[in-house]
Amino acid sequence: MKYRKSARKKEVKTLEKNLPKVEKALRKGISLGLVYLDVSKFWSFEEQYGWEFIDKLFSRVSEVLLHLKEKAPPFLDVLPTCRMWRDDFVVFFIPGPKHPLKWTEGLLTRVVEALREGLKEFLPKNERLDQGDLEFFSGWAMIHSVKGIPVGTLISRAIREALDFAAEQRFSNVSQLALELDEIINGGKLSTVFQPVVCLDTKTVLGYEALARGPEGSAFRNPEVIFNVAAQARSLMKVERLAKISAMEAARQIPERYKLFLNIDSELLIQPREIFKMLKEVGCFPGRVVFEITERKAVKDFEQLRSVIQMMKKEGYEFAIDDAGSGYASMESIAILDPQYIKIDQSIIRGIETHSVKQDVVKAFVNLSRMRHAILIAEGVEDEGECRMLSSLGVACAQGFFFARPAFPPPKADSLQCC
Repeated sequence: MKYRKSARKKEVKTLEKNLPKVEKALRKGISLGLVYLDVSKFWSFEEQYGWEFIDKLFSRVSEVLLHLKEKAPPFLDVLPTCRMWRDDFVVFFIPGPKHPLKWTEGLLTRVVEALREGLKEFLPKNERLDQGDLEFFSGWAMIHSVKGIPVGTLISRAIREALDFAAEQRFSNVSQLALELDEIINGGKLSTVFQPVVCLDTKTVLGYEALARGPEGSAFRNPEVIFNVAAQARSLMKVERLAKISAMEAARQIPERYKLFLNIDSELLIQPREIFKMLKEVGCFPGRVVFEITERKAVKDFEQLRSVIQMMKKEGYEFAIDDAGSGYASMESIAILDPQYIKIDQSIIRGIETHSVKQDVVKAFVNLSRMRHAILIAEGVEDEGECRMLSSLGVACAQGFFFARPAFPPPKADSLQCC
């Protein structure tokens, strides 16, 4: 399947722009079909392959859906629709009056096959991934006009039905992944790569962030998959313990003068007895270790979390708030937990050299970090322009592909690219 260059210049319309056409058809008594696609797992590749790669990947999904519209028969109107953040889509199928749709599951099969084929064409140029890595979920539903029920309600119900259909796939997939994760835990098959945190003014290395990796060629090569499945399978403490053992063993290759940044889930930190036991077992000793607090779920008990962190600070451990600026939760964490390090989310860093609002946001973080005597770190720096702008704004440290990709052995301080 080849795609015309003209299609590449077009964008899939938003739900709001396509709704009038859908509502008009329903008011005429026409039954519609819809297919739902959830490609949100593609975001998890951003850390490994960069923002530009992810942008091209989502663009390819749009191209495939637009191609479906171009190739549809005259009696069938196809409306590819982007719902939110480019990571899930609804494709509406509006038949002509003389060609009613009797079912939509066959359309689902066609859409899924077309997307898989389109992504397969994309992959030869991107050999870092294979077809199995690009996992997505799908669902379908019919929308029938019902007297007395607003068309908006009918559409919402159908989208929810298709979403539930896709969610069932996710659930069965998680069950299988949980079994695979058990094998990884029991076999001690997690490894660690390191990415340096660079001081922008002195062009020296402050420390290294340890990042967990599963077996090569598996879904668990991606750390997001590891910890998301662990959380759902209630194996988070086991995985954290294994990840910390791997990190501390691998960190022997890093001189002790460098800080060691270790991610830890906020849910575990509210279990002080278990967390101290784990730290002792894996050899995470205070002084060198900085724990990056990640929030996979909203923190329910900030007071308990603050109490444990204060206890650990007295022991000599340091803390960083990860993904600052990505939402209300991260800002509340800064206010309540008063960390020694603040890591700005990469969504704010991306393209900052030409974005005045993002520059103002970073300035606010710079002022906050100085007042709180915290070290500010910009995450996800991918090019020299971003690096130079961050340096001019007064950001103390940064990490990202521009300096070095995550690797093992750890990238040496004297081999890093700097701005």
